[in-house]
Amino acid sequence: MEHAYKLNLVTQATAAFNCRTCTGQRADQWYHDMGLWIRRQARKHGVDVGQAMAGFAVLSTNSTVDLNMRNFTTWLEGKPVKHFGDVKRRLRLIKRGDINGGLSYKRGRKIVSFYGNLRYPRRPSETPTIDRHAARILFGVENDDAARLGKNLLAQKRGYAIAARVYRDVAREVGLRPHELQAITWCHLVNCKNEDS
Repeated sequence: MEHAYKLNLVTQATAAFNCRTCTGQRADQWYHDMGLWIRRQARKHGVDVGQAMAGFAVLSTNSTVDLNMRNFTTWLEGKPVKHFGDVKRRLRLIKRGDINGGLSYKRGRKIVSFYGNLRYPRRPSETPTIDRHAARILFGVENDDAARLGKNLLAQKRGYAIAARVYRDVAREVGLRPHELQAITWCHLVNCKNEDS
């Protein structure tokens, strides 16, 4: 089964490597560039960088990047964010200085890895962010309904570990960090569906 996931990931990665938009966007630098934006916003609003990175990661749950950025700015301004209960609880913990509690509340593997990749994008990380988009890629499905099945499988500890291992193995083969490969394939999936060469 892992072999099929690997083939799906290699197919998506190859499409991304051949896509003019993805290479032009420097998708492998996504975490670095977004981390810089978050740092600038944190300084602008007088918020600790760690808390800001954690808040951004928590707000990413079930959200597009654009919506996440808007919600994040709203949160930094001290205004209420329209989101569901778990996110609000996490944000309260982070605001009080309990970054670890806010990130790890209710098995936050995706949020913890997203935070780490944003905060330390140049480190030799072995932890890609495995989210619903990563599930779509690994399971080779085209829509979010089918991806929910994959996401449910990833919610199991072993499923998440398998997905992360597949990303690590393929990243090693193509000479990237796992989170860079995940960023490239994510960018291609959400931005360039119709540009495959």
